[in-house]
Amino acid sequence: MKLSRMFAHIILSLGMILLVGCSQSAKRKVIVPEGEPEWLYSPQSGCEEDKYICASGEGSRFSESDMNAKKALASIFETSIHSKFKFTKHSFSDDEITEMSEMVQSKVDEDVAGVLKASTIKERFKKNQIRFSLAALDKSKSSQVLKQELSHIDSQLKHYYSLQNRLYSKKLNVLFNQRELLSEKLTILTEKPSKSPVSFSQIAMLKFKSRGGESIQIEYKSNPPSLLGKKIEEILTDVGYKLNQKNSEYVLLLNYKIKEEYLNVKGFKKFLFELDIESKSSDRKRLGGISITKVANGRNQKDAFAKIRNDLIEEFENNLEKLNLN
Repeated sequence: MKLSRMFAHIILSLGMILLVGCSQSAKRKVIVPEGEPEWLYSPQSGCEEDKYICASGEGSRFSESDMNAKKALASIFETSIHSKFKFTKHSFSDDEITEMSEMVQSKVDEDVAGVLKASTIKERFKKNQIRFSLAALDKSKSSQVLKQELSHIDSQLKHYYSLQNRLYSKKLNVLFNQRELLSEKLTILTEKPSKSPVSFSQIAMLKFKSRGGESIQIEYKSNPPSLLGKKIEEILTDVGYKLNQKNSEYVLLLNYKIKEEYLNVKGFKKFLFELDIESKSSDRKRLGGISITKVANGRNQKDAFAKIRNDLIEEFENNLEKLNLN
């Protein structure tokens, strides 16, 4: 009697497994009208899954359907980063975190755009007056592009972390988040995560690292544009230094020069911008310095400066260690 019940239970279980299997197969099956490609209803069916990621689009012209197919492909890599960010919030204000978030988004979007340039239109189809296109992205080639960028970021992470200086806390936070998001994109292509050479906790611990002086005095040998001077002061205060006018542990001598050069273009002028910053100890011994030179054209000096302003600020921020303030 027990054997009969056991046998019946086994038969019932097998029947349920077969039923579920058939049900799942039925769900996966796409019914396609005669004469139409399956990818019209299931884009990935038009590609080898282990080699390509595919998406389809439609339009009144093939140029439009091609564009929409590539947009659909791009949506797979869309950056949803606000919930993904990890910042050492003790180090930054809300405005700075917003600024860094936008910086990371911009960099990641740029990297993803580079990957998507490799996408191609694999097939096209016309139905009545509507055109359809199937876009494909080669997984192997695209993953190599992302791996190269990740390798570049890893080199920067290791370099700036090795300096053990809180001056680079912002840069490390941006690089770390950029890397995390690109690694996430890589898993779409390879399903294999890529580990960062520097952990978030290591970056967070930089706040406990000692640094030399806390106060800086800035002496302007010339009058730079107010925005430039303000940004330099902001960068220094952002990393923890206090700006004082006397009894400071460090002194920065800032010299800003502009020279007009020859340009044979009517209505435009050419300018050479030079920014020299020399750091000294409280007893006026030279510690280090930064020299930045930029050239820009514009209708006037203000117009030309606007074109190189961000480059000047970024180069100053990226070379802070040359001031030897720690």
